[in-house]
Amino acid sequence: MNTGCERMTEWAVSRLAGWPMSIEEAVAKDLVAILFVTFLFGGGALWLIVATVAEQWRKLRIAERNSQLKQSMVAAGYRADEIVRVLNAGKDDS
Repeated sequence: MNTGCERMTEWAVSRLAGWPMSIEEAVAKDLVAILFVTFLFGGGALWLIVATVAEQWRKLRIAERNSQLKQSMVAAGYRADEIVRVLNAGKDDS
């Protein structure tokens, strides 16, 4: 019957004899390097995804706001040239 100490010794000998590391041991050994690489590349990709979604969301909100403004101006009886002038009032021509 093996005691706990004998099993631990057998485990240590088998590891020293060239048995490969388990996944848990490899991750524990190189945790800092794994986290660094993950955040280095994954963080950049996450930043690009968030920036793209935010930009598209902003464009959607501007289009919705302009659409509502056009509808309210048409309902109020404004002519097309007046609506265009109001929509282009805040834009730079440069």
